[in-house]
Amino acid sequence: CPVLCAMETTTHPDEEEERRDQGGSHKMNKKAKLREAAELKMSNVPNRILNMYLVPRKLLVFDINKVLLHRQAKSSFFKIRPHAYAFIAGMSQRYTLAVWTSMTKKSAKPILADLFP
Repeated sequence: CPVLCAMETTTHPDEEEERRDQGGSHKMNKKAKLREAAELKMSNVPNRILNMYLVPRKLLVFDINKVLLHRQAKSSFFKIRPHAYAFIAGMSQRYTLAVWTSMTKKSAKPILADLFP
């Protein structure tokens, strides 16, 4: 039967894309990524780790001074604001965190070590 023969020789669109990708292209197509993610999920990888790779997270940038801590100008003494640690912990579950400061690296390093242990 011509219809049956045609059905037997027709390849699934996913298979055609995979063949094209295997022909030297190192980029993974979207369906291949989703398939790979499903395989990872079945291997008992925690969801938070899977989400890091599957769902791009928004970037939240903090200015250290006057947001996360209080510091007098030109002083090495600082006071971390109340609930800053809880705020950072909560935001780190939803966003990728980054820090911006106008301080020198020498001044900022001990503060960052205290804020992000």
